[in-house]
Amino acid sequence: MAQIPPGPGARAPPSLPSHLMEEILVRVATPRDLARASAACATFRRLVADASFLRRYRSLHPPLLLGFIDAPYGFTAVEAPHPNAPTAGALARAADFSFERLGGRGSGWYHCDARDGRVLLMCYGITFEFLLPEFAVWDPLTRGHTLHATTRRHNSGNKLLKLEVNRMEFSAVSLPPNHENRQSVVVEAAGEGNIGILSHISGQEIPEPLRYSIRQNEGENANEHVMETTIPLPSDYDNYRVVAAGEGYIFLLGSRSISQQGTVVLRGGRLAFFTLEIKTLKIERVCSIHGGVCGHILPYFGFPTFMSPRRI
Repeated sequence: MAQIPPGPGARAPPSLPSHLMEEILVRVATPRDLARASAACATFRRLVADASFLRRYRSLHPPLLLGFIDAPYGFTAVEAPHPNAPTAGALARAADFSFERLGGRGSGWYHCDARDGRVLLMCYGITFEFLLPEFAVWDPLTRGHTLHATTRRHNSGNKLLKLEVNRMEFSAVSLPPNHENRQSVVVEAAGEGNIGILSHISGQEIPEPLRYSIRQNEGENANEHVMETTIPLPSDYDNYRVVAAGEGYIFLLGSRSISQQGTVVLRGGRLAFFTLEIKTLKIERVCSIHGGVCGHILPYFGFPTFMSPRRI
């Protein structure tokens, strides 16, 4: 059927005001789709590039898993077919994970945490016969950093040092009892509001399954009401260990090994990172590792470069 041309008095439909277009764009599910939408016209591009819009988008959407930090090997990006592989590759080319601009201090800088695209670094200096750590928050994209010195020493081995990013303040947090007897991770149980504990025994020739326990109560009898789930591990790798937790995930390092005279020997280049989503208990392989791992491993979450904050 042929279209009927508009009459001489017809008016074009009014365009959406900017605040309504912003409400639509801020609900776009993924940064990749948001980038495509911003390329549609100059108005969308201007809205998406606004700093206040990007802050709001980052507050509503979880950051992307882009890779892992492991000194001295630097940054390992997630690989295809993981959906974040293109963004991770662009980050690896643009960012600096060497921390060289901070210069050498005391024992050198050691990465101890990563949040919101920034890395928390620590080094030790000797002051009045005590080892007092100094901290730095490093932005790999902008190469910007801020320094933070501790004012007292925590002697207890049963405490964690927690950084409140919004206030840039440190506080000591107690660890659960008997944590030194097993490899365990304490998380917030997805959708439950309770404490979840995931435990695993690594170094076995036949990999042990993960055990996930949720405390039903937080009172005096909390330990008497526990719901436990057993999670089998993929058979592709024969040894696993839990290396980190964050953003609703547990991170595992899998390795293939051989036994020589009763001793387990790792095969070079046959290591891989896996994620366990706490909400669904789904395990996914995200990247392989070439060259081995050394020391503390950190998962790195962030956004594409065009969405990242310009300063710390």
